[in-house]
Amino acid sequence: MSMKTHPFTFGSVPLAAVGLAAIVAITGCGKSDAPATGSTPPTAPAAGASAEKATATAVGQTEVVKQRAQEMVTNVQAQATDAVNREAQAATDKIQPLIDQAKKLVTESNWTEALALLNKLSGENLSAEQQSLVQRLKEQAQKAIQAAAAQKASDQATKAVGGLLK
Repeated sequence: MSMKTHPFTFGSVPLAAVGLAAIVAITGCGKSDAPATGSTPPTAPAAGASAEKATATAVGQTEVVKQRAQEMVTNVQAQATDAVNREAQAATDKIQPLIDQAKKLVTESNWTEALALLNKLSGENLSAEQQSLVQRLKEQAQKAIQAAAAQKASDQATKAVGGLLK
């Protein structure tokens, strides 16, 4: 069976369908670039006022952010200072008993142990006052050790001479 072609067809598609597709393609799908009825574009003064309002809002928000950032910096600095102070206090609390023990050893004339402890303390992170005290105690212990050594030598010399005279 052969198909008859109709004079108003384009192949097997009716010419009316091809024309309708061409019209839709040319005119679009009903989208319009014109503003919707009832809405008007903003006027220049209204747009300027909106821009000024947006600028003022942005400036205000910037100031708020700056203020909050400054508060955060201040808080962080305070926390850091507190942490350093706590660490310094902890170091002092750890070292002060050792200094007190060194004082006691000096008072008891236990010079060798006192000097060993004071040398150990010299390597620690001490406050200016603690450094001064440790240095004075060290000097005192060294002088006492030297005096004790001199006394022992003198006693031994006296003993040796006394043994010769008998």
